[in-house]
Amino acid sequence: MGAHASHPMAGTVVIAASKSHEACVSFGHRLVQSGFVASATIIPKATSIRGTDKGTEEFEEHIVLMETDSAAVPNVVEFLKSNPLYEITKIVAVPISGGSWDYLNWMSEVTSPKKNQR
Repeated sequence: MGAHASHPMAGTVVIAASKSHEACVSFGHRLVQSGFVASATIIPKATSIRGTDKGTEEFEEHIVLMETDSAAVPNVVEFLKSNPLYEITKIVAVPISGGSWDYLNWMSEVTSPKKNQR
């Protein structure tokens, strides 16, 4: 199998955004420590552009990419939505269709639903 082959338990990348960098760091740490996500990568000061009824709006936000087992996505989303201090502006989950087997196996191990039954 090649490095980019499909993985049977490939998982999901959850993408979240907040206007607060500190909030992203905080929930990134908490979600990794809880075992709900394998890792959290923060992309600071992203410029976002979105359509509005008056044209377009440009603003700065911080993006967090979190890799997890697909079964953990509801827990991640609930955690993010239940913490209003984080000022989350978006949450999107994108299935992982392939990648490095070594990384995907590690991700699956650290976010295993059995490990996270607390």
